Amino acid sequence: MMLKEVTSGHWIKITAIQLESSSRHRLYDQGLHENLRARVLHNDRRGRVLLDVFGEMYLLGRQETSRIEVRELG
Repeated sequence: MMLKEVTSGHWIKITAIQLESSSRHRLYDQGLHENLRARVLHNDRRGRVLLDVFGEMYLLGRQETSRIEVRELG
């Protein structure tokens, strides 16, 4: 499932980041990477998603959320 499809309030685990190298490395430098657990605080259903990762907030745009694969956690 892609990140843009996750409902607000759900916990996720990032399974793959399928962005071009420079964009992927920018996310890595900011602390977002595969196998990371996060909570979706807000999904505006137009592609933008607000994540909570260990107390840090990340706002991702359409390009990122449509190319980040995640697994919802129970």
